[in-house]
Amino acid sequence: MSKKIVLIGTGMIGMSFIYSALQSDLASEYILIDIFTEYAEGNKLDVEDILPYNTKNISIKVGDYSDCSDANIIVICAGRPQKQGETRLEMIQDNAKIIKSIGVKVKDSGFSGISIIASNPVDILTFIYQQEYNFPKEKVIGSGCILDSNRLKVEIAKELNIFPHEVEAYVLGEHGDSSVMQFSNIKINGKKYDDFSEEKKVEIGNKVRNKAYKIIEAKKATYFGIGVALKKLCEDIIFDKKEIVSVGHFFEKDNKKLYISSPCIIGKKGIEEILNLDLSKKEQEEFKNSVGKIYKALKEY
Repeated sequence: MSKKIVLIGTGMIGMSFIYSALQSDLASEYILIDIFTEYAEGNKLDVEDILPYNTKNISIKVGDYSDCSDANIIVICAGRPQKQGETRLEMIQDNAKIIKSIGVKVKDSGFSGISIIASNPVDILTFIYQQEYNFPKEKVIGSGCILDSNRLKVEIAKELNIFPHEVEAYVLGEHGDSSVMQFSNIKINGKKYDDFSEEKKVEIGNKVRNKAYKIIEAKKATYFGIGVALKKLCEDIIFDKKEIVSVGHFFEKDNKKLYISSPCIIGKKGIEEILNLDLSKKEQEEFKNSVGKIYKALKEY
């Protein structure tokens, strides 16, 4: 069955996603939407040269919001990028306006598929998008800590001199400075691993949280890692993989409503199950702090 994916925002993150997706059997039709149509057209002309290497029948074009009406998945990467030294939460005002302008057009198109939000601050913007336009909660997914979890796997693999695919590990909470490394549930080749000292856990956690800042300082932006992570998330949905992924989902507790990341089962319906958290006491406190930080940012916004 043919699938249609719409990308909104054709900057480096969005096009890294498209570049990765075009080399797979993910969809048969891709639509690029951007306020800068000439830029989107240039990107389309560039990536269409990948198509001869894919034996599937795939089309890619620049479109508009009417193309969302029958799309299976919309991936939103629009927004201004994070500046050097800037936290993700400092981007709220600018990017909230952008996500609202996108949400109303998506809603008006009659779109009934699954939305994936990758624009930062992703926890805040995903909540605004879902709440403002009343999209079904299970069909609105924030990229959340999917990238943070990959970064944790990479750092653990470096410490243990193994490969990242051998590591199962999750980062929870905010996609940002209050993220929570779930060291209590690390598995190496399927076997539980809990031999890191507290000092080493802090060191690894700091490397994970600071990696984006380090990349931005060196090359101004991050895009390859999140681009492939978005492609993988779309695969989990389209092929109904029931994979466990730490993504942003709707969360409500103690009269607080927000989006935050924790492990979820992802399939053709979107977020099909939010798994119970088995956290250590320290991790519980850290997660509670992360909830509070996101909620405070939402209230102040």
